[in-house]
Amino acid sequence: MVLMRSPYGNPYIDGSDALPLFRKVVRAQGLFPILWTVDPRDYTLGGRPEDVLRGIVCADETGRKGKRDQVLLLHDTHRQTANALPQIIDHYERSGRQFADVGELLADK
Repeated sequence: MVLMRSPYGNPYIDGSDALPLFRKVVRAQGLFPILWTVDPRDYTLGGRPEDVLRGIVCADETGRKGKRDQVLLLHDTHRQTANALPQIIDHYERSGRQFADVGELLADK
């Protein structure tokens, strides 16, 4: 494993005091932490796939749309996310964007 997403975005989000130690461990283990840029909060939506899509559309409308790269935080353990996936894909394809995996996004960095 080289890429990793820390649970809840910690220690990056909320200004955790653990950030220096976290960075030390990540470097020692040769890991590359990945954070998301769009969180539709699919884990809070209680089975409603339309709300997952609404969260993504709302994130686009609040300023992320113009950014070249986005990383979606989606949880494959929630049925509403799986059910919303065709509409999520359609939303992004209609806006002219393409999908890539994180490795492709990092290739030129």
